[in-house]
Amino acid sequence: MTSWQPRDSRRLIQEATHINDRRIPPPHACGTDDESTLGELRARIQTAIIFIESITPEKINGSEEREVLLPLGPDHSMTFTGQAFLTGFALPNFFFHASMAYALLRQGGVDIGKMDFLGAP
Repeated sequence: MTSWQPRDSRRLIQEATHINDRRIPPPHACGTDDESTLGELRARIQTAIIFIESITPEKINGSEEREVLLPLGPDHSMTFTGQAFLTGFALPNFFFHASMAYALLRQGGVDIGKMDFLGAP
């Protein structure tokens, strides 16, 4: 069984597309939510990275004031400016999930420390 944190890559892509007003890729483009090996999870993450890298500065320049409508179910949504969405929702959501994955690995006995979390070589 794998952790759901790597599977959250589709959610991260959705958040990035809210900012740049692009259509999100179909679900199968980012994985099928049934990955069972580390290799399959790595492939899914690579697909997400390729999509994120395809978002050029020209595609998001000026999106600070663009309205972002975030659906939260059939009867509710939240509206942000692009900047408020990025700084008040998308980035905190990303770091929450990254820190939870880190904490679970530590709890499971993986020998990692703060510098691993920060991405130091």
